[in-house]
Amino acid sequence: MKRIALWIAPIVAIALVGMISVARADDAKKGTLNVKVTDQDGKAVSGATVKVFPPMAHKDKAEKQAADAGTGSDTEKKPEPVATGTTDDDGVAKIEVDPGDYSVRANLKGKGGGMAKATAKAGESVDVAITIKPGKKKNAPAAAQ
Repeated sequence: MKRIALWIAPIVAIALVGMISVARADDAKKGTLNVKVTDQDGKAVSGATVKVFPPMAHKDKAEKQAADAGTGSDTEKKPEPVATGTTDDDGVAKIEVDPGDYSVRANLKGKGGGMAKATAKAGESVDVAITIKPGKKKNAPAAAQ
């Protein structure tokens, strides 16, 4: 039994070191989006929600007509974010994502939102600037005629 333990312990140790190395290699493959969110006056926006989405696939004309007719829209789902974050006091959210092209959206409840496109690169940080613009008011009274 003691001989088996003497052989197994080094094998387990080597396996653990290998798994840690693979995990670190996976982290190195990610890129960081440094999303700076400001208001229209250029002031940093703290507490804004930042969501990173894969780029939207553009529909061809036939697909758009089918969706407008109601035949395709029932099966479509809203895109899910691949990552989210919240801006700090400096208006910055640091979000790690896999390399690729993304659509980045920032929203501040009651204040509006903004959007930008970004390309994340493995092992690199990319700066993304988004300006929050006031949203359209829901339930606004109809204009008098």
